[in-house]
Amino acid sequence: MTRRAADWLIVLALTSVTGALFARALAFGFVNYDDPHYVTANWHVRAGLCRESVWWALTSTEYANWFPLTWLSLELDSTLYGTNATGFHLTNLVLHLTNTVLLYGVLRKMTGAVVRSAVVAALFALHPLHVESVVWITERKDMLSGLFWMLTLLAYEHYARRPTVGRYALVALALAAGMAAKPMAVTLPCVLLLLDYWPLGRWPRAVSTRRAAEHGLRDENGDYVAAAPSRLILEKLPLLVLSLSSSVVAMAAQKQGGAMVNIESMPFVQRVLNVPMAYVWYLVQTVWPANLAVFYPHPGAKQSAILSLVAALLLVAVTGLAAARRRQQPYLVVGWLWYLGTLVPVIGLVQVGRQAQADRYTYLPLIGIFVVVVWGLGELMQKGWASRNLMLTLGLAAFVSFSACTWVQIGYWRDDIVLWQHAIEITEPNLLAYEHLSEAWLRRGQSAEALPYLEEITRRAPHFTAGHVNLGLALMNLNKIPAAKAELEEALRIDPRNGDAHHNLGVLLDAEGRSEEAMQHLHQALESQPHFWRTHLLLAEILRREGNTEEAERHVRQALAINPDALGGAAGSNRQTGTDRRDTAR
Repeated sequence: MTRRAADWLIVLALTSVTGALFARALAFGFVNYDDPHYVTANWHVRAGLCRESVWWALTSTEYANWFPLTWLSLELDSTLYGTNATGFHLTNLVLHLTNTVLLYGVLRKMTGAVVRSAVVAALFALHPLHVESVVWITERKDMLSGLFWMLTLLAYEHYARRPTVGRYALVALALAAGMAAKPMAVTLPCVLLLLDYWPLGRWPRAVSTRRAAEHGLRDENGDYVAAAPSRLILEKLPLLVLSLSSSVVAMAAQKQGGAMVNIESMPFVQRVLNVPMAYVWYLVQTVWPANLAVFYPHPGAKQSAILSLVAALLLVAVTGLAAARRRQQPYLVVGWLWYLGTLVPVIGLVQVGRQAQADRYTYLPLIGIFVVVVWGLGELMQKGWASRNLMLTLGLAAFVSFSACTWVQIGYWRDDIVLWQHAIEITEPNLLAYEHLSEAWLRRGQSAEALPYLEEITRRAPHFTAGHVNLGLALMNLNKIPAAKAELEEALRIDPRNGDAHHNLGVLLDAEGRSEEAMQHLHQALESQPHFWRTHLLLAEILRREGNTEEAERHVRQALAINPDALGGAAGSNRQTGTDRRDTAR
C-alpha cells in the first residue's frame, strides 16, 4: 500500500469509528449547565449572525470570558438551526473529527511515523475524558481552540522547513484565532519550542544522528532548519507577547465577571495543595476512566497535605526521569512537558469556578501523554522487549474498553436529570449538582422531586442566595405560600438586590391583590436585572389592569426587545429560578 493510500484509509477509519460512537449525542438536547447562558437564553446568540450580534461577539466579556470566535460560531449555528440542539451537536462533532484528522496529519508530517501517529489520533478521538468537550454544547470553545491549535502546528511545521516572514505570519494568525476561541491556547508557543527539540530536531545536537533516524526527526520531504536555542527562543517572543496579551484580557474578563474565586473563600494554600492531586488524578483517569462526572467539587480545607506532597514528589520524579532520558528517548520529555505545561492555565493556581478538576481540561494536554505511551511501546517492540502480537492484542483491548466507556459516558448527557443524578452518585456531596438537578425538576414542573435537594442546599450552604430563591419557588409551586415567602425574604436578607427573589415576591403579592407592593418588588428586580423579560410582562399586566396602558405598552416593547418570543412564552409561569453565574464553567 502506498503512503497516500494508507493515509486515506486511516482518516476514513478514524472518522467513521469516532462518528459512529458520538452520533448518539445528535439526539440529545441542551443541558441546564451553562447552555442557557451560551445559547438558549442568550438573545445575542439566538438572534443569529447580524450586525448587532456580531459586534456583541467581538466586544463582549459576559460570562467572564472573551472568546469572540466561539460566540460567532454559536451565532452561525443559531442562524442555520435556530434552537434545534441537533445542529449544535453536529457542529461540535464535525470539529472533533476535524481535530482528530489534523492531529494525525501533524504527527505524520513531523515524525513520518504512520502507525504511531494514527494510534495517538485514535486515542485522542475515542478517550472517555474527551466526551465532555465534544457532547457539551457549551464547550464549543474547546472544539474551536483545538482546531486552531492543530492548524498552528501545521503552519509551524511548514515554517520550520523554510522560515519566512509569510509562513511565520500564518503561525501567528492561527495562534491568535485559537486564543480568540479559548484562552487556554496561551501555552502553545512553549509547545512549539518543545517540538523544536522533538520531533523537528531544530535544536543542534539535541539527539545523535542514529537516534534522529530512529525517532523520525526527518521524513522523506526533507530537513527542518536548525538554529541555536537562543535563536529558537527569540523566534517565539512575538508569539509569547500574543499569549501574554490574551492572558491579561482573559483574567480581566474573569475578574470582572466574578468567575475568579477570591482568596477569602479559597485560600492560596488550598489551591496549591490541589494542583499535584489534579495532575495525578488526570493520569489515573487516563488509564482507568471510571466515575467521570460533569463537576468535581473542590475539597477545600479537606485536601490532604500528605497526599498532595506524595503526588508532587511523584511528578518531580517523573520529570527528572524524562529529563535524564532526553537524548535517548526525546519523546519522553516532550510529551511529559506538553502535559504539564498545557494544563497550567486551568490547574487551579488561579481558581476559576469551584471545581477541583474537569474532564474538558484534558482535551489538548493528554496528547502529550498519548505520544509518550505510543512511542514508548513502539520502541519496546522495535527492540524485541515486547511481543508484537501481545502489544496488538493489548492495544485492541484498550481501544474496545475506551470505546465502551465513551459510549456509556455519552449516555449520561442525554438530559439534565440523568447528568446530575450521575454526578451526585459519584461526587457526593455536590451542592452544584443539587442545584442544577433541582432546577431541572422545577422546569419540568415536578417541585416535589426538587424539594429535598433544595432543602439540603440551604442546610449545607445557608448563605447561598439561589438556593433560597429556588426553594421558595418550589414551595410556591406546592402552594406553601407562607414558607415560600420566608425563603424569598431570606434570599433578600442575604442579597437585597437579588432580581429572582424580588420577581417571585412580586408574583406572590400580585396573586394576593397587593399590586402596589408587587410593583415595588418588580421594579427592584429590573434595577438589578433589566433583562428579565418576564418581569416586564408582569409589570405590563398589572399596569394594564390599573388603566396605565401607555406604561404597560412600554414594558411589553422592552420584553420583546429582550426576547422576541416573549409573548409566546407569556402563557407559561411568570416565576423564575435563581441563578448564580459565579459557577459558570470555563
